[in-house]
Amino acid sequence: MVAPSLRWEGNDSRAQISYEYRDYDLDLDRGTVIVDGEPAKVPNDRRFDEPWSRVFGHDEAVTAWWEQDINDDWSTRLTYGWNRRQYSDGQPRVLRVNEDTGALTRRADANYGFDRRVQYTAWDTTGTATLAGMRHDLTVGIDHERRRDYVGDVYRGSAVTDQNIYDMSYGGLNLDSDRLNTSRSNRLDEINTTGVYLNDRWHFNDRWTLGLGGRYTHYEQFGGRGRPFVTATDISDDIFLPSVSLLHRLTPETSVYASYSEAFVPNGADSDTGKTLDPEHSMGSEIGIKHLWNDQFSLAAALFDIRKENVAVSDNGVTRTVGEAGAQGVELTVSGQLTDQLSLLGAYAYTDTEVLKDTEGTEGNRLTNAARHTASLYLAHDLNTGPEMGNWRLGGGVRYVGEREGDANNSFQLDAYTVADAFIGWDTPWLGDNLHLQLNAKNLFDTTYYPSSGGSTRVVVGDPLEVSLQASVKF
Repeated sequence: MVAPSLRWEGNDSRAQISYEYRDYDLDLDRGTVIVDGEPAKVPNDRRFDEPWSRVFGHDEAVTAWWEQDINDDWSTRLTYGWNRRQYSDGQPRVLRVNEDTGALTRRADANYGFDRRVQYTAWDTTGTATLAGMRHDLTVGIDHERRRDYVGDVYRGSAVTDQNIYDMSYGGLNLDSDRLNTSRSNRLDEINTTGVYLNDRWHFNDRWTLGLGGRYTHYEQFGGRGRPFVTATDISDDIFLPSVSLLHRLTPETSVYASYSEAFVPNGADSDTGKTLDPEHSMGSEIGIKHLWNDQFSLAAALFDIRKENVAVSDNGVTRTVGEAGAQGVELTVSGQLTDQLSLLGAYAYTDTEVLKDTEGTEGNRLTNAARHTASLYLAHDLNTGPEMGNWRLGGGVRYVGEREGDANNSFQLDAYTVADAFIGWDTPWLGDNLHLQLNAKNLFDTTYYPSSGGSTRVVVGDPLEVSLQASVKF
């Protein structure tokens, strides 16, 4: 990986440009399978693919921005981003498993010449104006995004039942170069969106602030696949997305707020069937309270309700959209200094999801991978040591995720899990002005857990214990 950047600052203007290149060649592992409603009882490092299962390619990204002060109250900013991902992959795809015998049915698949390009440009102006004695914090802008996904050669083998999950013997399934699927090759999906937006934070006085905003978006989507190429999608539409919020300061330490907003995200095409997915449209409302106990410790609580149309769900490689889904819940966060040496960061969320409309008959089901209960608690402690020993900081905590549904039909669940992390950091002036060393441990007790699922044959196995050492020096 190479990642240079350059920044310039003048009296009234600033600019930065950065570039990143990453080259990789990685094993491709689709995880484990479900047997009798639970992840298969096999060693958590057992794979159901072949040694040639891998993904290789490179990523490139350019980001740049320029900001100009117009006067003391107004500034304008131009932002540009470009990234490109090019890769190829090969994988024995698990199709099914016989739950009685453990017999495994697989297929040798490959995708060569994947090319994703995303280009984003935005220009906005922000500033403060006073009208009728009231302050307005304004943002007005325009942006454009173009996303293009292309896959050249798609290979799909024949289904073969040749392995057993309890006694794997690798080497029996190979990629056949004659299995090029011309009807699925040359897959193209291109989405262009252009939007104009305006936001106003209207300060009535020191206690009341009204937020008003709106975004008008025009999008175009084109796609298809095959040799010869067959157009499957050629659509365009316009949508207006409003937002409104109200903030009231009860005291200098306590604020309450309420908000409503809408969002819109075009979905791509299903990679397996090529079918175009309708765009996702969401509407969300939230009420909450924020309280500052002192200068160093804060508490926040919020109730939320979200409705989404055309939510994309994927089961065993086939992606479709759910007509409408809802989520309601509460979020609590606490953060700050308990003492001069001890800091805390804690969070809890309760989320209840439900499929409200679906042509596949899953109304009333919960959404895949959505836990009712999630929580985390982290502590960090500064150790009292002499100046000759440098500054030491020790910390750690736990992450908890409750039970989740594993597929759209809610036919199996993933168990709740708790994972611990820890770190120890050391600051010393041995090199330059400051040398910082930090030893990190993720999944400290090497817990086996399953964070998410893409269906009964694609259950993700959580990362094992990972220890890393990082260092930085200032001079």
